[in-house]
Amino acid sequence: VIVYPQIKRYKQRTAKAIGKTVSYDDAIDHLARSPLFIEALDRGDMATIGALLEDRFHTPQLVRNHPHYDDAVDAARHAGAVGVTLSDMGPALVAFTRDYHHDVKDAICNVFKQNDVAVQSWVLPIDRQGVAVSMTQSV
Repeated sequence: VIVYPQIKRYKQRTAKAIGKTVSYDDAIDHLARSPLFIEALDRGDMATIGALLEDRFHTPQLVRNHPHYDDAVDAARHAGAVGVTLSDMGPALVAFTRDYHHDVKDAICNVFKQNDVAVQSWVLPIDRQGVAVSMTQSV
């Protein structure tokens, strides 16, 4: 589930929120999670996906400028999401759930709509095929 709230001046407010350096422990933690996350996506292991979504790099700094983030995360989890985080640097949120995709999407959207924030949303499947290359020969 992807939800994109139209937060005014979000990019300007968050541009300086990210530090230029990260701690060694945070970097190791982040790098160690990446292959585990990819494997969990491939297996459809929602419990592991949910556990690995916590980001110590950027999210703590970015959510300070993301109104209603905590309420949106709580609503998504209550609706059945196993995990929610910012997509890249935000303001879009990505939520993972085995079931209840539309319930999760609606729950997140409602938090923003109730606070007069316009929102776009999508329910997308996990692509387990990857890239497929097809070749044809011209005559």
